[in-house]
Parts: sequence; structure tokens; C-alpha cells
Amino acid sequence: MHAPPTIRRDSLATCSVCPVRALDLFVGIDAPRAEALLQGIDHFICAPRAIVYASREKAPFLYIVRSGLVKLSHFSLGGEERIVRILKAGDALGLEALFGEPYHHTARALTEARLCRVPVPLLEQLDREVPDFHRQLLRQFQRSLNEAEAVLTDLSTGTARGRVARLLLFLARDHGAAECTLIGREDMGAILGITTESASRVIAAFRRLGIFGRSKGGLCECDLERLGEIARGIEPTPRKTLNKPP
Repeated sequence: MHAPPTIRRDSLATCSVCPVRALDLFVGIDAPRAEALLQGIDHFICAPRAIVYASREKAPFLYIVRSGLVKLSHFSLGGEERIVRILKAGDALGLEALFGEPYHHTARALTEARLCRVPVPLLEQLDREVPDFHRQLLRQFQRSLNEAEAVLTDLSTGTARGRVARLLLFLARDHGAAECTLIGREDMGAILGITTESASRVIAAFRRLGIFGRSKGGLCECDLERLGEIARGIEPTPRKTLNKPP
């Protein structure tokens, strides 16, 4: 039997050089005071498929993604999974903790992910001490709403090819290069509302078109222009393919 995916403490995490800086929640507090408050935040590394928290569990923490991908899933009465959101670096999850509610979804790492875990009492302290705290949280709520709307529209309508193309463009958005994270076909199907087999067939077709190239460090080269054409329902133009994966 395989051991379950692990979550371990990230002993090398340093808040002072964190690229997301805990969503800038400490704006307006002097550096020594902010440094003292940061000591209350724990840092973890989650292996792929490790559960961060489960639906209906008590919610004592808010989490912030430092790197990697985390999925939020809802399960039907029949046990069918539907992924309602993918979180990337800078995103917050478990916002329901701010209202004393249990977690609404199950959060699980899609890739290796580094997370900050912020206890609710610290958030309440920030609410008292940080003038701009509510504004920062409202930005996160708006971001969550925008991404939920994207799942309901861009990623849940149209052909399977179009949905997969739009998902890959979404996953490529934050890399600053023609690269995207290729997630598992089962997860892809749960996000897009298509079968695992359909997701596999679409990815295989994209490979034959030469849309994908070499993979390195969990990222895969991809032709964003042709993915954009497919996402808009346009048959991709023929051109020289990317270097094939070794």
C-alpha cells in the first residue's frame, strides 16, 4: 500500500523574501511589528494530491498559496468530484474561516505546493491594527468571484477542445513565458465537466499538432497562439511544431 501524500513544514520559508508577501496584509504596520506578527504564520510544503483541508471541517486557518497549484473540489451526493477553482501563487483559500464557518470545499494540492497557514486570531488582530486590511480582503473575495465565474463560463461551455485550450491558457497565464502546467487528465475532466477519456484524447491531439514541446520542472512548452485560436473556435493554423519532448 502506498503511503498517503504528505504535508511537511517548510523550514526554509522566509516571509521577508516571499514573492506574495502574505497578500500585503501587513501594509501600514512598521517593519518590526510586521516581523513579529509574521511569526504567527506557519509554512508548509504539500506533496501532489495531499489534502490541505476537507469540506465541512472546522476552519481555524486561512491559507495563502506561495507556489504550485491547489484545487477546491465539491463532491455530489453520489461522490462525483467537480473542481470549482484552481488556486495559484498569491491566491487565498479558506476565506470562510473569517466568518466562523466550516470549510465549504475540499482543498487538495494539484502539484507540489507551498502554503502559508494564517490562524484566525492573527487575522482578527490584523483587522484591529491594519487600516487597509478590509480592502485587501475584499480584493481577494473579488478575485475568488471572478475565478468562479470563469469556471462557470470559459471552462464549462463549448467543445472539449475549446475548454482544454482555455484551461491551458489559464494555467500558462502566470509563468511569463510560453509554458503551462500539465495537470492530470482526471483533474482536467473534473474541472471542465468532461470525461477523463475526452481530456486524454484532446491532449493527444494537441501533441500531434505540435502544440506541446519539452517538459521541464513540471512545466511544458506550449504554443499559446494556437491554443488561443482553438479557444476561440478557430482551427489552428499549420506551422512548424515545437521541439518534441525527449
